[in-house]
Amino acid sequence: MEKSDISRDISWDIVRCIGIFCVILGHCLPFTHACSFIYQFHMGLFFFISGFFLKVPQNFRLFDFTNFLIRKFKSIYLPFVVVNILFLIFNTFFYKAHISLINYECFDYIKAVVNILFFRTIENPILYPLWFLKSLFVTLVLSFFIVSIIKKKTFALILFVVLYTIGFYFNFYGITIKVISNRDLIACLLVFLGYMFKIHKEWIDFIHRYWSIIIIVSFVLLYLGSSFFVIDMKHDSFSYYGVVPIMTIIGVVFCISLSDFIIYINIKQQPLLFIGRYSLCFFIIHTMAFKLV
Repeated sequence: MEKSDISRDISWDIVRCIGIFCVILGHCLPFTHACSFIYQFHMGLFFFISGFFLKVPQNFRLFDFTNFLIRKFKSIYLPFVVVNILFLIFNTFFYKAHISLINYECFDYIKAVVNILFFRTIENPILYPLWFLKSLFVTLVLSFFIVSIIKKKTFALILFVVLYTIGFYFNFYGITIKVISNRDLIACLLVFLGYMFKIHKEWIDFIHRYWSIIIIVSFVLLYLGSSFFVIDMKHDSFSYYGVVPIMTIIGVVFCISLSDFIIYINIKQQPLLFIGRYSLCFFIIHTMAFKLV
């Protein structure tokens, strides 16, 4: 499928839109085969996309790393804090309206604010999906640092695989790290895979060229995976060692092919592009929206 650079940018917005729809469906559907299908790739997709759009300077400078930290502080940490604080302010109303299940006392508010400022998710089911923001912040910062320092992509890949292995087996044996979660170590590899995907543009061109075949093959593989594999990043549940990166890549390929199909049939794309471009906003508010409905 021949596509201009602008069209390819549009296709990634549609991929984000597909991803956020999968996240919303995954949180509202009962745990059925369809839900298991979505869980094979839906969160890994966003780590992968974040890596795809990760911009790393050719030479590592402390100035660049500091700027990157500041940007992620503004775009990820601050939204996390603002949304949680706003929820606490209106929690009494939410509790009386049966939107929130927890009624906080004075000391609970203080404890919750401290946890929020330290980038910890407070104990409330409505806000559980915000774990993703902290993981995204940690994985992006760590991935940016590693890729900036290690210029040989092979050596960088080895290090990311080592981090993935540590995260998987620490999680398997119930070993926890206070500074960084096992899930974050696992997700770092997904960010790096997305970064490598951007470098090898021929991979993207191949998907765009043969999307009509790839969409069927990738769907079948995801369906088969949902029958045998368990992937739940929120609860750190992974059935086998290599399933997370493998199923994430298949899911990414499926979503890119699906975006090509949407562009091909020429349906109205503006709503999809809008949702894709503001996918983080939709992600943050979607659980509360369910409660209000």
